[in-house]
Amino acid sequence: TGGGVYTMDLKGKGSIKEGKFNGKPDCVVTVAEQDFVDMLKGKTTSQKLFMKGKLKVKGGMQHAMKLGELMKSQPSAKL
Repeated sequence: TGGGVYTMDLKGKGSIKEGKFNGKPDCVVTVAEQDFVDMLKGKTTSQKLFMKGKLKVKGGMQHAMKLGELMKSQPSAKL
């Protein structure tokens, strides 16, 4: 599909919403839609995408690491 901007709040229960974050985020992760889908499907990892320069992190790396931990704890998505 066309991609877009999504906000993931990993504090508390966590949430995902379409659109930009209102305020100052702790961390901004930029990744192409297909790479993100592949990550959800378990075809790749956030670490591999980062090392290839396909996932960019702006801000606190410790916050971005939560994404990798979250993906490991979830079963692969059936998209």
